[in-house]
Amino acid sequence: MSKKEPQQNILEYAITREQKAHEFYLDLARQTDHPLKRMLFERFAREELSHKEKLQSHLSKDSELAAMEVAAPLFANDSVQEITPQIKEQLRKVIANAVQKEKKSFRLYMDMAMKINDETVRETLMALAKDEANHHALLEMEYDRFSD
Repeated sequence: MSKKEPQQNILEYAITREQKAHEFYLDLARQTDHPLKRMLFERFAREELSHKEKLQSHLSKDSELAAMEVAAPLFANDSVQEITPQIKEQLRKVIANAVQKEKKSFRLYMDMAMKINDETVRETLMALAKDEANHHALLEMEYDRFSD
Protein backbone atom coordinates (compact mmCIF):
# COMPACT_ATOMS: atom_id res chain seq x y z
CA MET A 1 0.00 0.00 0.00
CA SER A 2 1.45 3.36 -0.98
CA LYS A 3 1.53 6.27 1.37
CA LYS A 4 -0.77 9.10 0.27
CA GLU A 5 0.57 12.59 -0.23
CA PRO A 6 -0.59 15.14 2.38
CA GLN A 7 -2.32 17.10 -0.39
CA GLN A 8 -4.33 14.04 -1.41
CA ASN A 9 -5.37 13.44 2.21
CA ILE A 10 -6.47 17.06 2.56
CA LEU A 11 -8.46 16.96 -0.67
CA GLU A 12 -10.16 13.66 0.22
CA TYR A 13 -11.09 15.01 3.65
CA ALA A 14 -12.48 18.21 2.12
CA ILE A 15 -14.47 16.20 -0.45
CA THR A 16 -16.02 14.14 2.34
CA ARG A 17 -16.96 17.31 4.25
CA GLU A 18 -18.56 18.85 1.17
CA GLN A 19 -20.60 15.68 0.59
CA LYS A 20 -21.80 15.81 4.21
CA ALA A 21 -22.67 19.51 3.87
CA HIS A 22 -24.59 18.71 0.67
CA GLU A 23 -26.55 16.01 2.50
CA PHE A 24 -27.12 18.31 5.50
CA TYR A 25 -28.74 21.00 3.35
CA LEU A 26 -30.77 18.47 1.32
CA ASP A 27 -32.05 16.99 4.57
CA LEU A 28 -33.06 20.44 5.81
CA ALA A 29 -34.84 21.10 2.50
CA ARG A 30 -36.75 17.81 2.77
CA GLN A 31 -37.81 18.53 6.34
CA THR A 32 -39.39 21.88 5.64
CA ASP A 33 -42.76 22.60 4.15
CA HIS A 34 -41.98 26.30 3.81
CA PRO A 35 -41.09 27.14 0.17
CA LEU A 36 -38.57 29.89 1.00
CA LYS A 37 -36.68 27.70 3.44
CA ARG A 38 -36.68 24.84 0.96
CA MET A 39 -35.32 27.10 -1.79
CA LEU A 40 -32.55 28.42 0.48
CA PHE A 41 -31.44 24.96 1.59
CA GLU A 42 -31.60 23.47 -1.90
CA ARG A 43 -29.42 26.30 -3.19
CA PHE A 44 -26.79 25.67 -0.54
CA ALA A 45 -26.94 21.92 -1.23
CA ARG A 46 -26.16 22.59 -4.91
CA GLU A 47 -23.28 24.89 -3.99
CA GLU A 48 -21.76 22.33 -1.61
CA LEU A 49 -21.96 19.72 -4.37
CA SER A 50 -20.23 22.17 -6.70
CA HIS A 51 -17.45 22.57 -4.12
CA LYS A 52 -17.05 18.80 -3.98
CA GLU A 53 -16.73 18.61 -7.76
CA LYS A 54 -14.07 21.34 -7.80
CA LEU A 55 -12.04 19.46 -5.20
CA GLN A 56 -12.43 16.18 -7.08
CA SER A 57 -11.06 17.81 -10.22
CA HIS A 58 -7.73 18.24 -8.43
CA LEU A 59 -7.60 14.57 -7.50
CA SER A 60 -8.23 13.41 -11.03
CA LYS A 61 -5.84 15.92 -12.65
CA ASP A 62 -7.93 15.47 -15.82
CA SER A 63 -9.97 18.64 -15.64
CA GLU A 64 -9.31 22.31 -15.13
CA LEU A 65 -10.80 24.18 -12.20
CA ALA A 66 -14.04 25.77 -13.36
CA ALA A 67 -14.38 29.51 -12.89
CA MET A 68 -16.06 30.40 -9.62
CA GLU A 69 -19.73 31.15 -10.16
CA VAL A 70 -21.18 34.45 -9.07
CA ALA A 71 -23.71 33.84 -6.34
CA ALA A 72 -27.29 34.37 -7.45
CA PRO A 73 -29.66 36.17 -5.12
CA LEU A 74 -31.35 33.90 -2.59
CA PHE A 75 -34.81 35.00 -3.58
CA ALA A 76 -36.32 36.44 -6.75
CA ASN A 77 -37.41 39.51 -4.81
CA ASP A 78 -36.95 41.04 -1.39
CA SER A 79 -40.43 40.32 -0.11
CA VAL A 80 -40.83 37.56 2.43
CA GLN A 81 -44.06 35.58 2.48
CA GLU A 82 -46.23 35.70 5.57
CA ILE A 83 -44.39 33.78 8.28
CA THR A 84 -45.92 32.81 11.58
CA PRO A 85 -43.97 33.38 14.83
CA GLN A 86 -43.48 29.60 15.12
CA ILE A 87 -41.97 29.39 11.64
CA LYS A 88 -39.76 32.40 12.41
CA GLU A 89 -38.37 30.68 15.49
CA GLN A 90 -37.73 27.46 13.57
CA LEU A 91 -35.99 29.42 10.82
CA ARG A 92 -33.80 31.22 13.31
CA LYS A 93 -32.68 27.96 14.92
CA VAL A 94 -31.97 26.17 11.65
CA ILE A 95 -30.16 29.14 10.14
CA ALA A 96 -28.11 29.66 13.32
CA ASN A 97 -26.93 26.05 13.04
CA ALA A 98 -26.06 26.52 9.37
CA VAL A 99 -24.16 29.75 10.18
CA GLN A 100 -21.93 27.83 12.58
CA LYS A 101 -21.29 25.08 10.02
CA GLU A 102 -20.27 27.62 7.38
CA LYS A 103 -17.98 29.39 9.86
CA LYS A 104 -16.21 26.12 10.66
CA SER A 105 -15.90 25.27 6.97
CA PHE A 106 -14.30 28.66 6.27
CA ARG A 107 -11.70 28.10 9.00
CA LEU A 108 -11.02 24.57 7.80
CA TYR A 109 -10.38 25.63 4.20
CA MET A 110 -8.11 28.46 5.31
CA ASP A 111 -6.12 26.04 7.47
CA MET A 112 -5.91 23.49 4.65
CA ALA A 113 -4.77 26.11 2.16
CA MET A 114 -1.86 27.05 4.39
CA LYS A 115 -0.66 23.43 4.38
CA ILE A 116 -0.69 22.96 0.60
CA ASN A 117 2.35 23.58 -1.58
CA ASP A 118 0.57 23.23 -4.93
CA GLU A 119 -0.49 26.76 -5.87
CA THR A 120 -3.49 25.65 -7.94
CA VAL A 121 -4.92 23.52 -5.14
CA ARG A 122 -4.18 26.24 -2.59
CA GLU A 123 -6.09 28.75 -4.75
CA THR A 124 -9.04 26.36 -4.99
CA LEU A 125 -9.12 25.93 -1.22
CA MET A 126 -8.93 29.71 -0.77
CA ALA A 127 -11.79 30.15 -3.25
CA LEU A 128 -13.86 27.59 -1.36
CA ALA A 129 -13.09 29.43 1.89
CA LYS A 130 -14.41 32.58 0.22
CA ASP A 131 -17.58 30.72 -0.85
CA GLU A 132 -18.11 29.51 2.71
CA ALA A 133 -17.64 33.07 4.00
CA ASN A 134 -20.25 34.21 1.47
CA HIS A 135 -22.63 31.47 2.64
CA HIS A 136 -22.00 32.59 6.21
CA ALA A 137 -22.80 36.21 5.36
CA LEU A 138 -25.95 35.30 3.41
CA LEU A 139 -27.18 33.08 6.22
CA GLU A 140 -26.53 35.81 8.79
CA MET A 141 -28.58 38.24 6.69
CA GLU A 142 -31.40 35.70 6.54
CA TYR A 143 -31.10 35.12 10.29
CA ASP A 144 -31.43 38.86 10.87
CA ARG A 145 -34.44 39.01 8.54
CA PHE A 146 -36.27 36.41 10.62
CA SER A 147 -35.13 37.92 13.92
CA ASP A 148 -36.76 41.33 13.38
